[in-house]
Amino acid sequence: MFPSTDFNQLCHRRSELHRAGAIAEAIPLQAEILRRLETQGKSARDIANAHNYLSVLYTKNGDYLSAEFHAHRALNLHEGGTTPKDRDALACYSMTMARILCLLGNREEAIHHAEIALREWVSVHQPSTDFLIARQNEVSSMKTGTWTNPLTLS
Repeated sequence: MFPSTDFNQLCHRRSELHRAGAIAEAIPLQAEILRRLETQGKSARDIANAHNYLSVLYTKNGDYLSAEFHAHRALNLHEGGTTPKDRDALACYSMTMARILCLLGNREEAIHHAEIALREWVSVHQPSTDFLIARQNEVSSMKTGTWTNPLTLS
């Protein structure tokens, strides 16, 4: 799709578009990044990250079914691990899935994923940080049915 484009340039352009709110334009670039990572036999960690990024873009673009597919792939590719980076990645992927499931109306499964995310983040954010407190509040709002999507475009 983008045969002559350097991989780093592709990533840079995707990030620029994302920051500018041009989500629909960023999606095909991220899909190409993912394709290249897969065809080049890159690590499961890199491919999982690419799927997660694509799921976030699809969420921001309102395509929740595509977002859910890529969030599932990210979670399935996550190889576990006990390092803070591994646990943070699992937390990110799980919270992404929780948000998507909330948007799809599956609150019970969303809460399950959100609680996994919170458990992992607690292990890497000690003592509590503003970030962790915000995530705890987000999970509480999922449980009470007052959650609003933090990924909406402003």
